[in-house]
Amino acid sequence: MIAALTFATLSAGALAQDVTVMISGGFKAALEKLTPQYEAQSGDRLIVISGPSMGKTPQAIPARLARGEKADVVIMVGDALAKLEQDRRTAAGSRVELADSPVGMVVKAGAPVPDISTVPA
Repeated sequence: MIAALTFATLSAGALAQDVTVMISGGFKAALEKLTPQYEAQSGDRLIVISGPSMGKTPQAIPARLARGEKADVVIMVGDALAKLEQDRRTAAGSRVELADSPVGMVVKAGAPVPDISTVPA
């Protein structure tokens, strides 16, 4: 899973005082921790809107953008972001990778290593 950051189409005047951030779960705790410091240094105020990176719920970031909700920054899973880029819901060339978190597995020493070469296995 890759988390990515991109700048959505900016609404007029959004950068002056309020910065709207749509964010999925992966980086939300870090953003909440950094928000007070950012706001103190910049003088801007972050408006944080949480939602899933994908899915059909009205709270999902793609659904919010599709119905015209505005965001200055979108932080979400990279695969879902690629679709938003393709649909021109984010600014071209603004994507920045924040993290790459591949899925792994740990096996206790001496235990048999399971076959994970296929989904059924």
